[in-house]
Amino acid sequence: MTDLPLNHQERIRVPTTSARLAVASCAAASICTSAALADASFSLLATELSSGVPWLKPGVPIPISQDGKVVFPTEAFDTFADGLHSWQAGVLTPINIGASSLDLVNSIAVRSAGDVAFVAARGSPGGSYRGVYRTTTSAGPITTYHEDLQEDGSPAARFVAMSENGTTAFSTIVSSAGSLQRGPIGGSPSVLRSGSGIFYNTQRLDVNDAGTVAVQMEHTRPFGGLGRGILAFDTPEQPLTSNRTAIEQTSVGVQPMPSMNSSGQIAFS
Repeated sequence: MTDLPLNHQERIRVPTTSARLAVASCAAASICTSAALADASFSLLATELSSGVPWLKPGVPIPISQDGKVVFPTEAFDTFADGLHSWQAGVLTPINIGASSLDLVNSIAVRSAGDVAFVAARGSPGGSYRGVYRTTTSAGPITTYHEDLQEDGSPAARFVAMSENGTTAFSTIVSSAGSLQRGPIGGSPSVLRSGSGIFYNTQRLDVNDAGTVAVQMEHTRPFGGLGRGILAFDTPEQPLTSNRTAIEQTSVGVQPMPSMNSSGQIAFS
């Protein structure tokens, strides 16, 4: 099962009114709590079909850094090819990923230092390769963090996360093949957990500065069959019995999306 974006040929867009991208903030508060929601305000970041912004892609989660940098995906009017825009303090910066033959973005991460990691396809329409790529909010050079050849059926990156100190995590685990990987955004990733007959099909994940990776995935249940949960990985190849969990052994149809803070607390719905 995958959650990758549609291929070029399958993309159909019927323009109606312009969509808008906004960010919420709470007056005199760094975190919106239920008591503060009445004071929430919204700042407009971008309007679709305006100021050089083409169509927005609401199906891709939009990250925000601790200092308010936002990176969001767009889709070209004529070719339907994906691009990126960054926003900070009212300034929009286009990031031309098409110049590197990249398309089909489905996951983005950003940190205050300006590093951006994103999952995309590279090559022919639909992508001969899929991987995690690096750039910056100022549209710096695009480089490859990790890449897999798709034509040979290799598992490919699905979702990426990055903490404020640049610790980056992604997973290629589909069925029981592939791996969960972690590393510094300025270096190279290494395998944190291999897919196996115990660990299967990853979805959304998050990582903090300590390097803990919380990932929603399927796993074998003690009483048989596959369950789904949010498992926390700290050390390479730790067994299922060593994992801390936020939730576990649910039906495979229950797919909570984790978010984790620097203390290792995990929130999900």
